[in-house]
Amino acid sequence: MNKLILIMMVLLICAGLAYAQTDQPQPAGQDTLQAGQDTSRVSQDTTQAYRGPDESVVKPTPRRPPARLSGELGFYGELYSVDGREKRRPSSTARVFLRPTLTLLGTFRTSLDIIYSTEGSSARQSINQFALHPRWSWGQLHLGDFSHKFSEYTLNNITIRGAGIEINPGLLRFQAVGGQSKRKVKSGPAESVYSQYAYGFKLGVGKEDGSFFDVNVLKVKDDKNSLPVDIFEVDSLNTDSTSTEAGPQNGVTPEENLVLGVNSLFRLFNRRLTFRGEFAGSAFTRNQYSSTDASSDVPSALTDIFTPRVSSSFDYAYAAEAAFSQRIFNAKAGYTYVGPGYNSLGSGTNINDKQAIDAALGVRLLRGRLGIQTTFRTQNDNVADQKSSTTTRNTYGVTTTVRPVNQLSFVFNAMMNTMKNGGGADSTWIYRDTVFTEFDSTWTETDSILYLGEINNINSSYNANILYQFLIANLSQNVNFNYSMQVSKDKNPMRTGNDVNTQNIMISYMTMLNRIWTASISLNENLIDIQNQEKTTQTGIGLQISNRVFQGKLSNTLGFNYTSSDESGIAGIIFQSGYSISRNDAIRLGVKSSFFNSKEATTEDYTEVLANLSYSHRF
Repeated sequence: MNKLILIMMVLLICAGLAYAQTDQPQPAGQDTLQAGQDTSRVSQDTTQAYRGPDESVVKPTPRRPPARLSGELGFYGELYSVDGREKRRPSSTARVFLRPTLTLLGTFRTSLDIIYSTEGSSARQSINQFALHPRWSWGQLHLGDFSHKFSEYTLNNITIRGAGIEINPGLLRFQAVGGQSKRKVKSGPAESVYSQYAYGFKLGVGKEDGSFFDVNVLKVKDDKNSLPVDIFEVDSLNTDSTSTEAGPQNGVTPEENLVLGVNSLFRLFNRRLTFRGEFAGSAFTRNQYSSTDASSDVPSALTDIFTPRVSSSFDYAYAAEAAFSQRIFNAKAGYTYVGPGYNSLGSGTNINDKQAIDAALGVRLLRGRLGIQTTFRTQNDNVADQKSSTTTRNTYGVTTTVRPVNQLSFVFNAMMNTMKNGGGADSTWIYRDTVFTEFDSTWTETDSILYLGEINNINSSYNANILYQFLIANLSQNVNFNYSMQVSKDKNPMRTGNDVNTQNIMISYMTMLNRIWTASISLNENLIDIQNQEKTTQTGIGLQISNRVFQGKLSNTLGFNYTSSDESGIAGIIFQSGYSISRNDAIRLGVKSSFFNSKEATTEDYTEVLANLSYSHRF
């Protein structure tokens, strides 16, 4: 890898020197002819030609250099210190980046992306990157570290160290990627990570920015030999240590995954109507050490590229969405289903075992001065009826925007989230002890009550924002008022008395003192009311002043904020400065400090300081 980086750097430097030579100005009165250049055209371009007595002179068309080098390079450094508590980040970090792009003949372009950081560690996945991306009119290559996306439920922007290709000749679409998606990390049984490799391709027809239909295939597999078995606990009662099936029984296990899917997008009526859909099937093995005595009903075509095991699961996911949008009206409706056994190791954000319906409706009236947008979502698990109860989540939201005049705007937002698991079907029942009644001297057994298994939560939030903008001596001013409230209720009878009501009021004023100086002040009050507990109040103030000098080349911002509550007082100071050395060079400095003062004897005071310096150069 180091040799490859050195070779690429040499090539880029040589290309930059070649470009510098071709871009040198020529002495006045001299014409430089390239090999094979048409001399008659040179003569024609340098001749003043008139089409009439009042017409302008036809100027020669500027020639583009055959090679052009552009891009950006820079560094970022950070220092951190804390006194009075444990560190929350490294004492110092540094990053260096280089992103040059070489363009040849105006059609072929190749870019290099290099990032090196001291934050890379053997205890986690490295953030250091080296990538090369050649691009031409109908295709592109990826070499090194890159992220790529096939679709939402197959390959979805995971980082791969390897190679990829995209070919788009006309309406055809072909993409292929392959390489290491995780590097091994040798640690404890639960913290270790196997080396993982991902391979896949996309084949389709259509345009990325228009309508298309694609077929996606992805294979991801952990290298079970990348970690020694002896770092795991082995169950000697159930596993024969001499068997080839012996392996980890606790902690992380080597996984294997095969995903096949199709996705499409159709745009109609000048893109006002859009249909989007995807269907994907997944074969997932949780533990490659498990037995291969899998079900006999697995298709033979699948066993040629995937090994079914006892720990394997086969499931599918699909999603569909229709959206309509025009100047005064928009609407959207969608449906999503992800089976409990569906898993794609090419996507780290999807949650299985869910079913969801989404809808949205909005209007813009009075030439855009009134806007109303509504949203709705209902989601539940237990899509295969494998559990004794189903948890359902509902979300309702509405946002109203009113702008009676250009200087004044109102925004109101309300949202409610509910979560319930279908009563006590999946709850644990307990019984209270019998109670002695003195009135008739009898013992009575009370009714049974629900325990912690029941879920019945309601969370509501409301927000109102008013913004008024005006001028004083042709200098911009604005006043902003914001009020928000959040209410959380838990209706489980065993958890009563824990409702939370939070209210926040903030008002801010920003003023331009002159063409150089800008200042702002903000005040906020936060009230937290937890049922059966004392109310907590937090009061905050913020001040900020900024200026731009040296014809705007130097900009500075100094800010101060302080928050006080019954438990503590926190003061913060922030300073930021940026200087444009030239059109292509800039340097930035930032310092942030926090001073925590505890009002309780059980908590210690601390001081935290974070400083950073960065430089960037565009060429």
